[in-house]
Amino acid sequence: MSILDDLMINAKTAVDAVGKKAEMVIDSSKLKYAESGLQSEIHKKERELGSFVYKSYIAGEMDKDALAKMVQELRELNESLESTRELKNLRKNKHTCPTCGALVSADLSYCGKCGAKLVSAADKEAQQAVKDAEDEILGD
Repeated sequence: MSILDDLMINAKTAVDAVGKKAEMVIDSSKLKYAESGLQSEIHKKERELGSFVYKSYIAGEMDKDALAKMVQELRELNESLESTRELKNLRKNKHTCPTCGALVSADLSYCGKCGAKLVSAADKEAQQAVKDAEDEILGD
């Protein structure tokens, strides 16, 4: 009976491992889908903005409030896209070089493409904490 018990335990372990891997693949697919949707929405908003500017130029008048609203919507979409890409890269244990934009392993200290020093997530958190403290002290 112990061989059968061992077999069941091993089978359950294998099923759990496959389930976790499938969950990671699904999460990755959701992120790719979200990224694609955001890119599509950004292209749509850019076309709308271009059309708005063109029509305003032809008409000789510009609704600055409407323009500011459209630009803000684009800014927010681009920020969401960047966040989605960062999350996708974190799942792959990668991040983007701040100097050249290359996708590099999170384990590296220097970019393999441009040689720039890479800042770890812990370093970024420490830098942000210092900046927040300075802002609080200086009252900004």
